[in-house]
Amino acid sequence: MTTTIDFLLPNQRVELMQCGRAWVANRLMATPLSDMECRIDFSAYWYGLHWLPFGNFIFRTLTKKFFGQDERAMKHLAVGLRYKPSSMFLGDSDMPAKWYYKLKAAHLASVQTGQPMDHPLKERVTLRWRS
Repeated sequence: MTTTIDFLLPNQRVELMQCGRAWVANRLMATPLSDMECRIDFSAYWYGLHWLPFGNFIFRTLTKKFFGQDERAMKHLAVGLRYKPSSMFLGDSDMPAKWYYKLKAAHLASVQTGQPMDHPLKERVTLRWRS
């Protein structure tokens, strides 16, 4: 099984999971509504497992459960972030978060100086990790 995830700044994440001929593609858009709130829009399309009875129902149920876990984790994280702790990132799986902070700093520097943004990612990067 392979998974490819593309982050399209400022707010999109596109994922393609493939296993043989079966695949699932999804897009998630996170739009800030306020400092403490954001809207999540999610869409998915898949090919394979068409023989599975109630496949749509099972997929929707699992997706809602997954987003419920994410929502609870983000609420707990928000409580801790109020105290501005330093972040600890480990390995390739945390690289997108590291890039986010680098891009945010580069954008802020560009706005403050009026110079073109110096993009911290100079070329395409492939990350590999197991979860």
